Amino acid sequence: MILHIAQAGVWRTASDTGVYDCRDSGGVAFIHCSTGRQVRTPWRTLYAQATNIVMLLVDEAALESPVRYEAASEGSDPHPQTR
Repeated sequence: MILHIAQAGVWRTASDTGVYDCRDSGGVAFIHCSTGRQVRTPWRTLYAQATNIVMLLVDEAALESPVRYEAASEGSDPHPQTR
Protein backbone atom coordinates (compact mmCIF):
# COMPACT_ATOMS: atom_id res chain seq x y z
CA MET A 1 0.00 0.00 0.00
CA ILE A 2 1.04 3.54 -0.75
CA LEU A 3 -0.63 6.73 0.46
CA HIS A 4 -1.89 9.82 -1.34
CA ILE A 5 -3.21 13.04 0.18
CA ALA A 6 -6.06 14.59 -1.82
CA GLN A 7 -8.62 17.35 -1.60
CA ALA A 8 -11.89 15.80 -0.46
CA GLY A 9 -13.90 17.44 -3.28
CA VAL A 10 -11.51 16.17 -5.94
CA TRP A 11 -11.72 12.68 -4.47
CA ARG A 12 -15.54 12.81 -4.37
CA THR A 13 -15.56 13.72 -8.07
CA ALA A 14 -13.18 10.85 -8.82
CA SER A 15 -15.39 8.46 -6.87
CA ASP A 16 -18.45 9.61 -8.84
CA THR A 17 -16.80 9.54 -12.29
CA GLY A 18 -14.31 6.69 -11.84
CA VAL A 19 -11.47 8.93 -13.01
CA TYR A 20 -8.95 10.74 -10.82
CA ASP A 21 -7.82 13.80 -12.78
CA CYS A 22 -4.38 14.61 -11.42
CA ARG A 23 -4.52 18.07 -13.00
CA ASP A 24 -7.00 18.96 -10.26
CA SER A 25 -4.32 18.25 -7.66
CA GLY A 26 -1.95 21.01 -8.71
CA GLY A 27 -1.60 20.50 -12.45
CA VAL A 28 1.18 17.95 -12.14
CA ALA A 29 1.62 15.05 -14.53
CA PHE A 30 2.12 12.54 -11.74
CA ILE A 31 0.09 11.64 -8.70
CA HIS A 32 2.56 11.93 -5.86
CA CYS A 33 2.31 9.33 -3.13
CA SER A 34 4.20 8.35 -0.01
CA THR A 35 5.12 5.24 1.82
CA GLY A 36 3.77 4.90 5.33
CA ARG A 37 7.14 5.97 6.67
CA GLN A 38 7.22 9.11 4.49
CA VAL A 39 3.68 10.47 4.70
CA ARG A 40 4.21 12.58 7.83
CA THR A 41 6.53 15.00 6.01
CA PRO A 42 4.12 16.17 3.30
CA TRP A 43 1.21 15.99 5.74
CA ARG A 44 2.96 18.38 8.14
CA THR A 45 4.72 20.63 5.63
CA LEU A 46 2.21 20.91 2.78
CA TYR A 47 -1.13 20.24 4.43
CA ALA A 48 -0.75 21.41 8.03
CA GLN A 49 -3.21 24.28 7.53
CA ALA A 50 -5.36 22.58 4.90
CA THR A 51 -8.96 21.71 5.50
CA ASN A 52 -11.19 19.22 3.77
CA ILE A 53 -8.49 16.74 2.77
CA VAL A 54 -8.39 12.95 2.80
CA MET A 55 -5.61 10.39 2.93
CA LEU A 56 -6.06 7.56 0.46
CA LEU A 57 -4.66 4.07 0.82
CA VAL A 58 -3.70 2.91 -2.67
CA ASP A 59 -3.22 -0.71 -3.64
CA GLU A 60 -0.34 -0.61 -6.13
CA ALA A 61 -1.41 -3.92 -7.66
CA ALA A 62 -4.81 -2.44 -8.60
CA LEU A 63 -3.38 0.49 -10.59
CA GLU A 64 -3.36 0.54 -14.37
CA SER A 65 -0.36 2.89 -14.55
CA PRO A 66 3.09 1.89 -13.32
CA VAL A 67 4.34 3.14 -9.97
CA ARG A 68 7.80 4.69 -10.04
CA TYR A 69 9.92 5.45 -7.01
CA GLU A 70 11.82 8.70 -7.41
CA ALA A 71 13.68 10.86 -4.91
CA ALA A 72 12.11 14.25 -4.22
CA SER A 73 15.57 15.75 -3.74
CA GLU A 74 19.11 14.53 -3.76
CA GLY A 75 19.71 12.22 -0.84
CA SER A 76 16.03 11.78 0.04
CA ASP A 77 14.23 8.46 0.14
CA PRO A 78 12.45 7.67 -3.13
CA HIS A 79 8.71 8.25 -2.99
CA PRO A 80 6.15 6.49 -5.16
CA GLN A 81 4.29 8.27 -7.92
CA THR A 82 2.08 7.23 -10.79
CA ARG A 83 0.36 8.87 -13.75
